[in-house]
Amino acid sequence: MESFDKNEALEGPDTIESRLRLVIDTIPCLILRAKPDGAFDFINQRWLEFTGLTLEEVQGWGWRAALHPEDAGRVVRDWRAALAEGEPFETEARIRRVDGAYRWFLLRNVPLRDELKRIVQWYGTGHDTEDLKQAKDRLMLAIDTTPALLHTGRPDGYLDYFNRRWLEYLGLSLDDICGWRWTRAIHPDDVEEMVKNWRLCLATGEPFEAEARVRRADGEYRWQFHRKVSLLGPSGAIVKWYGSSIDIEDRRRAEDGLRRSEFYLAEGQRIAHVGSWAFGPEGFDYWSPELFRMYGLDPGSKAPGVQEYLDCIHPQDRESMASLIELVLTEALAFDTTKRIVRPDGEVRYIRCVSAPIVDNQSLKKYIGSAIDVTEHVLLTQELQRREAYLAEAQRLSQTGSFGWRPDSGEIVWSDETYRIFEFDCTLKLTMDSLVRRVHPDDRPDFLKVIESASTGATQFEHTYRLLMPDGSVKHVHALAHASQDASGNREFVGAATDVTSIKRAEQELRKSEAYLAEAQRLSHTGSWAWNATTGEPGYWSEECYRVLGFDPAEPLPPLETFFQRIQPDDHRAAVREQFERAIRDKAELELDLSFVHPITGIRNLHSVSHAVLDQCGDLREIVGTVIDITESKRAEQTLRQSEAELRQLIDVIPQQVVVFDSDWGPLFANERELEYTGLTRQEAQSGDAIARIFHPEDLQKLEFLRKRALTDGSSFEMEARIKGNDGQFRWFLIRDNPLRDEDGRVVRWYGTRTDIEDRKRAEGSLQQALEEIKTLRDQLYKENIALREEIDKTSMFEEIVGASPALKAVLVKVAKVAPTDSTVLITGETGTGKELIARAIHKRSKRSARAFVSVNCAAVPRDLIASELFGHEKGAFTGATQRRLGRFELAEGGTIFLDEIGELPLETQIALLRVLQEREFERVGGNQPIRAEVRVIAATNRDLEAAIAASTFRSDLYYRLNVFPVEIPPLRERGDDIPLLVEYFIDRYARKAGKSIRRINKRSLELLQAYPWPGNIRELQNIVERSVIVCETENFSIDESWLSRRPHANSSGEPELTQKLAAKEKEMIETALKECGGRVFGPLGAAAKLGMPRSTLESRIRSLKIDKNRFKPAAV
Repeated sequence: MESFDKNEALEGPDTIESRLRLVIDTIPCLILRAKPDGAFDFINQRWLEFTGLTLEEVQGWGWRAALHPEDAGRVVRDWRAALAEGEPFETEARIRRVDGAYRWFLLRNVPLRDELKRIVQWYGTGHDTEDLKQAKDRLMLAIDTTPALLHTGRPDGYLDYFNRRWLEYLGLSLDDICGWRWTRAIHPDDVEEMVKNWRLCLATGEPFEAEARVRRADGEYRWQFHRKVSLLGPSGAIVKWYGSSIDIEDRRRAEDGLRRSEFYLAEGQRIAHVGSWAFGPEGFDYWSPELFRMYGLDPGSKAPGVQEYLDCIHPQDRESMASLIELVLTEALAFDTTKRIVRPDGEVRYIRCVSAPIVDNQSLKKYIGSAIDVTEHVLLTQELQRREAYLAEAQRLSQTGSFGWRPDSGEIVWSDETYRIFEFDCTLKLTMDSLVRRVHPDDRPDFLKVIESASTGATQFEHTYRLLMPDGSVKHVHALAHASQDASGNREFVGAATDVTSIKRAEQELRKSEAYLAEAQRLSHTGSWAWNATTGEPGYWSEECYRVLGFDPAEPLPPLETFFQRIQPDDHRAAVREQFERAIRDKAELELDLSFVHPITGIRNLHSVSHAVLDQCGDLREIVGTVIDITESKRAEQTLRQSEAELRQLIDVIPQQVVVFDSDWGPLFANERELEYTGLTRQEAQSGDAIARIFHPEDLQKLEFLRKRALTDGSSFEMEARIKGNDGQFRWFLIRDNPLRDEDGRVVRWYGTRTDIEDRKRAEGSLQQALEEIKTLRDQLYKENIALREEIDKTSMFEEIVGASPALKAVLVKVAKVAPTDSTVLITGETGTGKELIARAIHKRSKRSARAFVSVNCAAVPRDLIASELFGHEKGAFTGATQRRLGRFELAEGGTIFLDEIGELPLETQIALLRVLQEREFERVGGNQPIRAEVRVIAATNRDLEAAIAASTFRSDLYYRLNVFPVEIPPLRERGDDIPLLVEYFIDRYARKAGKSIRRINKRSLELLQAYPWPGNIRELQNIVERSVIVCETENFSIDESWLSRRPHANSSGEPELTQKLAAKEKEMIETALKECGGRVFGPLGAAAKLGMPRSTLESRIRSLKIDKNRFKPAAV
């Protein structure tokens, strides 16, 4: 109906209905309409033509005459049941065609309800499924003839299908093993464990894997590897389980059969009529006549060119084939691919191409290949693809290798997978002695017994043992083999070895998970229970269920009536009883909340969820469910509702207009101030056109643009717009809208404020003179920026980054990756490791290298001036601010700002910096105009920022904004290989500066330098070398050992006890100082000043000695 235009709508309902009937009559399926009582009152022309019946013959209940006699009773019964329940009707039935033939149809009827939910009509469709059912039958025939043991199950674990191979293997019928009766074929010792694992997988949805012994038709039990995987529906719920089983004992014979099949396949390919071709860098050299016929081309024509060939390819496969041709011509690779072709008559065929390159002197000459028409195979494969994928995955996951062993000669032959399992070099000759040595010592006696038994005449063996690998790890291997004898009487064992380590570990993890589940129930106050349909009483309660309901676990399960008697109040008890009885009758799920009297804690709020479990006949077997104590949640909800009411009242009385929208900008709330100004009622303010009614038309377009952008990126925005008041006059308002996000980061609400700025807008005319002053200051800013760049360039550190150690190389790799981007970088490392040098290296290698690099030491600027230093200030912003001053962020515009010692920023400045990182704008101190910041931020610190966050001295949101790309600079003690290079670099630098010639380095001095832990890192090394160069009188460089001896050696091995005593004494001194300073590290009253050492050094020692400085802070009062 929606497709008719307005002119058609004006023609009247009769015309529209006639056109609609015409459309329905042309639909290629059966369409019907029925009354609420089920009588058909309309059937489309397609129905009548198919059945050869008239409308009068099928109206009412006359349509039953078209149904197959075997289906009519069932369809009518199900249709009446759907009418009674008001639920959609769906079934399959055979309908008689006009020629007397019956065809299968999928019939589906759905109700149409009025505004009171009453059914006024039923609409139905019928789709011809005859071809689909025949295809399904052929598919089931293919599955039944496959040599694999396959089965399927319902979401509740009921196994509803076993293929013919399974039934023949067991010698049973489908009725004998469907449902849960398959456990009768499992060895009694394996049933309990297998059922437990299967139920666990049903609960979690994880794939099921297990090994168990299955009784064959001849009564022999044989080990099988079972695997089941779930199929998920569109909603994510499990709709089916598919499973396969592998007879592990016959695996080797199956592999022999597979090799024979591969030989037969190769021989069949040789004699089959397949197409062949030759292709080189210049194109196709040859096509066989069969290949021409395969493509529907004239065999008498010449081989096509590349473009002519691509024109024959299906459009959807053409690009991939062109890419494949380009690839194989470049890299000379063998390939096997299947693509679709379109014959001249339009028929689409699937062609498989297999080829190998001919290479001479490392140069590609041509490709020789064959082409096979695999259309029928592909179509069948598409039907079976899902099941084949599951089977292939099970085989891949089996991790099974093959082996051969001749006891007489000792010869051993292994497959590649067996070598991988045992981790032997495949180039070495295997011996039984080397194999025995790989077996775990505790398992060798049993292993040797198996080998001896096989050597003395045993015809088969099966054994599970452990391997002790060279790295100390342990593997579990299951081996089985049988003996064969050649014409000369030589015996050989052929078998398989399976790595079952993951299975063994999974068994251990399963036992651990069961313990976790019980603990999780205890912690979440969630109990599980089951009600037995046979006895009508509870059949199972978990321990937590006893605790939640206040019953003694040592006592027998209480009767159901005792449970009902504890439900309060009395009227709710009757309702709960009625709902439970209805769930039993309808075999339906049940979810309810109830108040329950606990004998110790009083009335508790409980939430229970349960569902019915049916047997294979559809009868109710039991009801299982959970019960959760939600008393605290209920209390929290009441508190939240009270808080929401108080907040709404507060919003209504604040002197500012506040509005709330949903995630798609649908209006939800407007406070009293908004309603008073606009004159709208609360209902009008929540209507969809409220914004259009009160906003000035010239401002609506910009508002819509900002809202669409906010919906895209979830960012807040603000704008100035005119809003009409209740007097009809427009006033200027500052609009600010901010998002509220849920725990997953999705926007769920938009909160907006409307601030009246009419007076400010009227005063803007008088600010023209101020704008001229701003222009003058802008020119001055440009000049200051140029001068500052020149000053920075003069004072920049241009030393090369010296070193080749792996630790330094890892840092330089990170620098090379992050430098070309604009991402924020956080550099961490101890004092003196060269953090600023790394920051400058990032800037020099970035796209901003031509612009300024501004460095700020946050610890060197007084606390009260740091905001002015970073963001600048306006004239008169504070005492002494006699003129406007540009901040470091403005000086770094377009370039990079380096914030050293970022951990020393005051909290109030951290908030301003967070705004710069989030919104890329800031305001000068004393100013009210936002300034855009096109600056890359690189921060550095030697503090433990996570510890600072825990101590509430550093904001976590700022830390995550800074820590986009962390770069940790290793201390010099971890770069021992770089010390000789650094020493040579600094000697050369300071020797030239001092006009000295130093040609050699004293070996003893170099050893001392390499053994020293360097708490001051490169800066300390630089100072030591400079001092040594100054005092050096010869060409031989050496150092004074006393300069290093006062510092403890971290790597000294000669005096471990002395080192430990010194560390303990140092820890005691630092803790004493922290205690006297109340846990404060820096500042004139901090522990660093008291101990006479730099703050950064003290921080480093606190981390190294694992001192918790927070425990010395005074407790809050």
